[in-house]
Amino acid sequence: MKTVYPRLKKIVPDAIIISNFVCTGGKFLEETFRFGVLDFCDGIGFHTYNCNRRFQTPVDEWLTQMRNLRTLIRKYNDGKDKLVFITEMGGNQRNSFGSTEEESAIRLARLYLHARTLPFLKGIWWYDFQDDRWNASHNENNFGLVRADLTPKRPYFAMKSLAARLVRAELVGSETRDGLLLLHDGKEQFLAAVIQKPGVDLQLIFENGGLASEPLTLELVGSAALTRPWGFRDWTA
Repeated sequence: MKTVYPRLKKIVPDAIIISNFVCTGGKFLEETFRFGVLDFCDGIGFHTYNCNRRFQTPVDEWLTQMRNLRTLIRKYNDGKDKLVFITEMGGNQRNSFGSTEEESAIRLARLYLHARTLPFLKGIWWYDFQDDRWNASHNENNFGLVRADLTPKRPYFAMKSLAARLVRAELVGSETRDGLLLLHDGKEQFLAAVIQKPGVDLQLIFENGGLASEPLTLELVGSAALTRPWGFRDWTA
């Protein structure tokens, strides 16, 4: 990279040159940092396959992994950040090693939403779009958002819901205890409620002080949006 990086930047100054991609080789990655790879790239490529049943809290562990990576980068980059690109991330949904479709959809949604809290992270490429084949017991056959015949799976609908909102979204604020993220997608602000534990219902109460306002649009990830007028009916009265 010492030879190639300056030559590429001379030809295409605006090109973003990403380093070698590392999946599980944390020690190897640090060795490359120690030998100066951060001086000859614009960003770090990383693969994070932890959305399966080997991990008790996959998204939380992923966030910890990303923060640890940031700390490591700063250690070898004079305390400064470097762009990070997750060029592969995913999980299979069929065999005992993988997750159910519902689990995978929830984890995908949580991961992409929480990714917006990491300003140094510049992209996540989900692996992959389409199942390779039909063998349910084969670990590598079932990573797709759609089946081999292009039939959508639950994670597909989660990704579809999030894509339009998050492609340009920026974090405005957050309340991590309740998993609330306030984001702006370039046109308007929206509030994302991220359920912290599976099987837990979440109730949000909004107040507008009695002022006339536009209706609220509510969208459960993977489902159609629903517009509701302001107002509260006390069903217990």
